[in-house]
Amino acid sequence: MGSRMKKIMHMAVLAFFCGACGLFSLPAAAQDMPSLSIGPQQTTEPAVTDSATIAMVFARLTGHAPDFSGWARQTEAYKNASPFEQPTIEKNEVQQMQDAFGALDTTAPLIVKTQVQLSPYDANNHGFFVINFKKSTFFPARYAGKFYAIVPQGIMDKQWLPVSDAATRDAIEKAAAGSKGGQLPMILYLTPSYADTKPAMIDGYPYWPLAVTVSKVMLFSADNQTLLWHDYSSDDKTRQSIMNLYQ
Repeated sequence: MGSRMKKIMHMAVLAFFCGACGLFSLPAAAQDMPSLSIGPQQTTEPAVTDSATIAMVFARLTGHAPDFSGWARQTEAYKNASPFEQPTIEKNEVQQMQDAFGALDTTAPLIVKTQVQLSPYDANNHGFFVINFKKSTFFPARYAGKFYAIVPQGIMDKQWLPVSDAATRDAIEKAAAGSKGGQLPMILYLTPSYADTKPAMIDGYPYWPLAVTVSKVMLFSADNQTLLWHDYSSDDKTRQSIMNLYQ
């Protein structure tokens, strides 16, 4: 990435955090595609990306190799080992981390999970609106004592969930009504794009920003067994015209 582009991205991410200071939660994002309401189907939600992988992606994007020995000494395997065993454990952990870092694909999406609150169904525009998104939305992660902020770019443009068929609408409404607080789990696939080498202080902690774009969204039932809706496309013009009604 050229120096001019890095500077622009750096300014954009810092501008985001100026508005996010003191606001940290786990809301999610959603993309939309007209008529892509697939209907409920039984499936198990995918596993989320572990914090170690997030830390490695950040390191790879910044071009700085992690302190693998330091990471290894903070693993449970190392801490639970006897002083005699710890050197061997550290060596093995470091080797595994180095292998994982070497095989890392930074173009692969990070998978995160959060709970979302939906609006009542909009019968005029045929869909739901995610009401707990904020401009300051980010996904926090922590690994080896370091805090990371996964920042979905344009989160406020991803709030509309189009649902055109009655079966999907009814399933989502029933699932929300039967869940705690009316919230439903959402899985997001987030493609890394840029990592900032300067942290932002939030609630007294330095968070290292990792900018991402939303590539896929999956809405599940509260038991995580039924895929209610998904979307991995975008129609920004249609979405924005509908979202303007909620401003």
